[in-house]
Amino acid sequence: MLQQIKQNYTLTAAQDAYLAGFVGPNCLIAWHSQAQIIKDIKKSIRDQLLVIQKNKCCYCGLRLHETSSDEIEHIVPKASRIRAYPEFAFTKMNLALSCEFCNGVHRKGEADTMWVYNTHYNFCKFKLVHPYLDDPNLHYGWAYSKTKVVMSHLSLKGQYSIALFGLNETSRIEARASLRNYEKITARYQFAQNVLNRIKRIVNFHR
Repeated sequence: MLQQIKQNYTLTAAQDAYLAGFVGPNCLIAWHSQAQIIKDIKKSIRDQLLVIQKNKCCYCGLRLHETSSDEIEHIVPKASRIRAYPEFAFTKMNLALSCEFCNGVHRKGEADTMWVYNTHYNFCKFKLVHPYLDDPNLHYGWAYSKTKVVMSHLSLKGQYSIALFGLNETSRIEARASLRNYEKITARYQFAQNVLNRIKRIVNFHR
């Protein structure tokens, strides 16, 4: 149901070079800049992540745009009244697409998701199931039925994430079941089409 993100987006050499000129708090200034190059970078990030994440929220795994818009999410907050990490505003592994519900003020909002800080992002430790760094199957269990897909936690990270994102609210449980049923039907149809196409190729080859 929920897949680990195993690919980073890429930028052009010019875009990477431009961002390299911003460090620390200046990364936040760059993020909010109205410069065309920043607008182009954000569009490229969004477009690539939609493909990489297969149009699904990085936190709940539900399809984007069906119930809310997608948002470029900072996994640890770039700006927050609680604690902010502006230096990671453009760190690739800190950016993913989430649905508005998971990232809203009543869910993640400005929550500090950092557990142990390090100046190098990959050495930080996080409270939540990290979309890039964690395999969801090691942190979540799944109970399936035709009308419900209920999550359970297998770790403290899983427990924290289920509570933070409201992953076991009725609407999410039912939405996961609907998505699973749709994907099963789609997979069967695709399998049948592949078999049909193979038969057609064999028939055409022997003519």
